[in-house]
Amino acid sequence: MQSTLDGAAPPGTVAARFATDAVGSLAGARAALARWAPHAGIDGRVVPADPPEEGATVLVVVPFGPFEMVAPNRVVAVLDDDDRVGFAYGTLPGHPEQGEELFLAERAGPDRLRLTVRIHARGATPIVRLAGPVTRRFQALAARRYLAAWAAATSEESRR
Repeated sequence: MQSTLDGAAPPGTVAARFATDAVGSLAGARAALARWAPHAGIDGRVVPADPPEEGATVLVVVPFGPFEMVAPNRVVAVLDDDDRVGFAYGTLPGHPEQGEELFLAERAGPDRLRLTVRIHARGATPIVRLAGPVTRRFQALAARRYLAAWAAATSEESRR
């Protein structure tokens, strides 16, 4: 799908973009992404924990009270050039949403980066679609936590 790369949300999906500035280098952002550091912000773990690779299927496992929610995704793009690094994954059947998320770090100046999480999604089931406003709040909270964890990890990786 790769809709988050060009910015055009598919019909029926809700587009959201969250961004923050971070201190660090692209190498630090790349290293943080390779170990899925943004997902630490939601106490999530990614299985397998290998660096994002186009075509790879990953499970994002997130605690949900006494249970765990498992969200299957496929990496649809990996970006790595002189001015940006990142990846996008699309949801697979069994995920509570249908859509895509992009994690992108762009050079914003010397030792400065702009970290962005872009989401194009809709509920995958009628129940999730009915909970739209609540789902979007959780989505926004998760995106902000992704960014905070990623910014901290990028800064730490850049100091190494």
